[in-house]
Amino acid sequence: MTWKTRSTVILLTACLLGGTGLATVDAAVIASTITSGEQLLTGSVADSEIGDLLLQNDNIAVVISALGHLTYHGLSGGNVIDAGKSDDRIDALGELYTYFDDDWPRQAIYESLVILDDGSGGGPAVIRSEGVDSMDPSLTVITDYYLAEDADYLIITTLVENTGGGSYPSFELGDAFQWGACQKFAPGYGFAVSGTTTEPWIAGAALVAVSYGYLGGEGDVWGPHGSAWSDLNVTTAHLGPGDTAGYVRYLAVGDGDVASVATVIHGINGTPVGTVDCTVTSQDDGLPLAGATIDAFDNSESIYLQMETDAAGLVTTTLPAGDWRLEASAAGHLPEETWLTVAVGGTYSHEFSLATGGGLPTAIGDTLTVIQRPLLNIPALVVPGDTLEIGCVADPATTGWTAALEYGALEVLLPVVAAVHDPATLWWTVSAIVPPVSLYELYDLRVTADGGLDDVTRNAVRVMGEFKNDYYFVHITDTHLPDHRYSSDGGTPADSTEMVDLREVINDINLINPEFVLLTGDFVNEGELEDYLDWRCYTRGQRILTELEVPVFLTAGNHDLGGWPATPPPDGTARRDWWRFFGWKRLDAPPPGAPWYTQNYSFDYGPVHFSGLEA
Repeated sequence: MTWKTRSTVILLTACLLGGTGLATVDAAVIASTITSGEQLLTGSVADSEIGDLLLQNDNIAVVISALGHLTYHGLSGGNVIDAGKSDDRIDALGELYTYFDDDWPRQAIYESLVILDDGSGGGPAVIRSEGVDSMDPSLTVITDYYLAEDADYLIITTLVENTGGGSYPSFELGDAFQWGACQKFAPGYGFAVSGTTTEPWIAGAALVAVSYGYLGGEGDVWGPHGSAWSDLNVTTAHLGPGDTAGYVRYLAVGDGDVASVATVIHGINGTPVGTVDCTVTSQDDGLPLAGATIDAFDNSESIYLQMETDAAGLVTTTLPAGDWRLEASAAGHLPEETWLTVAVGGTYSHEFSLATGGGLPTAIGDTLTVIQRPLLNIPALVVPGDTLEIGCVADPATTGWTAALEYGALEVLLPVVAAVHDPATLWWTVSAIVPPVSLYELYDLRVTADGGLDDVTRNAVRVMGEFKNDYYFVHITDTHLPDHRYSSDGGTPADSTEMVDLREVINDINLINPEFVLLTGDFVNEGELEDYLDWRCYTRGQRILTELEVPVFLTAGNHDLGGWPATPPPDGTARRDWWRFFGWKRLDAPPPGAPWYTQNYSFDYGPVHFSGLEA
């Protein structure tokens, strides 16, 4: 049986609340207890362990934590902690748990967890959690998770009953979403989802081949967002003595881009759509461009979804009926756009042939994932025999750490002598010995670990023969990329005057070959323009830094971090974008062992200690 529209699901919810358990047998969909390592999901933020409960069909696998298995900010088990495709079983989700009355961390504390239906009878497999509200135990909570045999989404229903004498006239019901290794996306906002928003659905796309979508059973979802979380409200109810209130929502699982999970969302909603197939090739040689992005705009300015091409340069998605502007972009190529009118049930194809050139990047740059230090903008200066300390963010249970330096085709393996996770700072410290090298150069750093973890940061480690007593370094300030004109004053992303100037300075620096460069902000002119209007200020700034052939230490100025009243993105956008590219996302909610909200750091060159302070 296929459940595709919201109205059908709501009818099914009433039936599930009275379901009965069945014995587990082979079926197209199952609910079971995880008993072996083969059933676990993997990935840098995977939390599943033996004893948790698993919902799985041929398409997706979802893990509900056992009662005693606490992760992130959930106050009990019984919550969604992992989700991925059934074949590769890669998870990039942090955690999804109930969220009540716009009052974090208010949520359900579950006291029982059972398999209500194992799926062997041909219907959906169902797992039920029962408990109470964390701030008022007279509010009882029943949450059912169920998965149909051919669905790409989990259905979640929650019923709250007021068994006490108090009254809640406007009780908000929703979920807290910890995004884990995902970057948030919402139609109309793109990847710049911050502050408090209202949207029909919200998605998260990871660097690995998985994405997620979240939507409510009726209408929009709303709530505040942080750099790694969203508190999403689905409905508001009156809860007087004896009253009950319920709500339905959906967790969709797609491939690696927003477009794939949006297609699942369209199916859940029963949205009238057409199918769009696109190919992106290079105009020079006709070869496909893998990893190219195609943004779909429902008018000239509002982004609806983003597609990413596969190894063959192909992408397929569905779009609601209407007029769409599609814009394709790829690194090293000029963007190209086309207009498309989509009718219900229609199939449409378009081939983008991109010319090479210095066009503006609409694809986002290299945001921080695993490696936190050293980085392109906070490199390490070492000599052979030194211990390189690598700061990483990964699950506390991560094993199998490796590290290597890369320079072109040259790879230098770094023996890892220690890997320690500090729960007070939320970082791993991976200690590796720098061996003798054939080239004293500025190397890229690659770190891997079990579970598919693999991250590279450019120009992050300078291996030297010695620390000199007499040396040069270069100080640059106020580069104001890409140009001094503000967007509100008629500036455009095509105006790159300061990029041209900085490139000439970089050419001189590479000729002088100093020991390092100090670049003290203002690095960009208007820090809110990474996602807004696709100026990609930080992306472009990051790319030009890679043209330096010596280490560069970057600190932020007020133009990099400040909020500009004339620019629409909410205050805090620039600061959070800085943390996405240059470190560190923990600054949004500092842990006890690193309680600072500013990115200050230091480094040593021989006996001299340098401190970089955020302005």
